[in-house]
Amino acid sequence: MADVEQKSGLRRSVLSRLENNRTSNPTLLTLQRYAAALGLNLQTTLSSNRA
Repeated sequence: MADVEQKSGLRRSVLSRLENNRTSNPTLLTLQRYAAALGLNLQTTLSSNRA
């Protein structure tokens, strides 16, 4: 976790909440930083819910 903490710039407590599903509404920036620290890309999709 220390490596992810350093790479993402997120506090250990934030990482712990993300990894344990204890945060109800993380920001896109937080998710992007977390994904980048893990070597991943965050992808989002917006779509119409019209049938």
